[in-house]
Amino acid sequence: MRFSFLRILSAIIILNTFCSLDTQGQSQAEKGLPFIRNYVAKDYNGNPQNWCVIEDSSGLMYFGNEGYLLQYDGIKWKKIFFPGAMAVALRSLDQDKSGQIFYGSTGDFGYLAKDSLGQTQQYSMKKFLPDSAKEFFDVWSTHATDKGIYFQARERIFRVEKDQAGHVREKEIKSWKPTTKYMYTFYLDGVFYVHQLGLGLFKMINDSLQLIPGSEFLGKERMQVMLPYATADGNNGNPGGKQYLVGLFYTGLYLFDGKSFRPFKTEADPIIKNATLYKGVTLKDGTFALSTTGKGVVIIDHAGKILKVINRDVGLQDESVYGMYFDHKGFLWLALDNGISRVETSSPMTTFGIQSGINTASLSINRFEGTLYLGTTNGLLRLNQSNGKFEEVTGIPLTQVFT
Repeated sequence: MRFSFLRILSAIIILNTFCSLDTQGQSQAEKGLPFIRNYVAKDYNGNPQNWCVIEDSSGLMYFGNEGYLLQYDGIKWKKIFFPGAMAVALRSLDQDKSGQIFYGSTGDFGYLAKDSLGQTQQYSMKKFLPDSAKEFFDVWSTHATDKGIYFQARERIFRVEKDQAGHVREKEIKSWKPTTKYMYTFYLDGVFYVHQLGLGLFKMINDSLQLIPGSEFLGKERMQVMLPYATADGNNGNPGGKQYLVGLFYTGLYLFDGKSFRPFKTEADPIIKNATLYKGVTLKDGTFALSTTGKGVVIIDHAGKILKVINRDVGLQDESVYGMYFDHKGFLWLALDNGISRVETSSPMTTFGIQSGINTASLSINRFEGTLYLGTTNGLLRLNQSNGKFEEVTGIPLTQVFT
């Protein structure tokens, strides 16, 4: 009882001391680590592997799992079953302006709707396709656009529209066959873009895919990142037009002004070029979160400077990140090869814990000659500005340091 009271009192003293510290010119090392909540397969009673994330208009979260669609209300998890169960992987999710969610899975695509009992169910549209269009595998991207909802598989792109009453026109599905293979698609500023293997980047104009001149080099790799790009002052760097951040699997990032592409060198290049650059999202402050398969997530600003690296070193449970979503609360959700994680990237509070070198109780904190020192129950620690970790100060007894 007395020990618990002392721990609480020590925490209050440290918090008050920390708040009184001069934080002018605070270094990146002193920014701390984001709070991360990891969910393992046992938590949501599903399979480890997850591919995509989305939030509906009521705040419910949905996760494309290997075998199920998972629904999470912040407390309880629920499974929405799909035909084929274990053989089905939910690869992509999107929602239209009405809030209706559409999905793409292994050999299937469709939408979510309430049944007669008010329960959310999946409704496949594959049965409305002609036999000649039913041979396709994973639907890697789904986009709700002003022209309708696009579903992209390697073998075909499908589009379904809604009538004036908001009902899906299931029996009027249009499709396009590739010259080679459709690798991934994007929808930005009212334009539907398609990346095609060996050919480059196309855009849909009057229901026809037209190659963007100069994009041919993109066909040599997988391209799965395309985000709006603007400088820190809100200028997109292309007067009279838009500019986009484009990412390739292995060779890194480029800026596209609608006419030409130029390399965009960043501090994150050693990370994203030594792993597989997989997905990207724009965060609330306009910065970019880029996920990899094997190196976690790196967050960069408009100049390419690294702001955060989210990996095992900071508490992430798995470093292969297949899907990302930034919700209305400011949480960055990650669909992982092994589990699901929620990262509080927008929180004004951060943490220093075991990953920061603190493996015992903290008792006091102070700054001396620009450096932070931390008194613990097992000696004195000093913050290393180069790596953001607290390290032991030698020559001090490994005992309680109260001041």
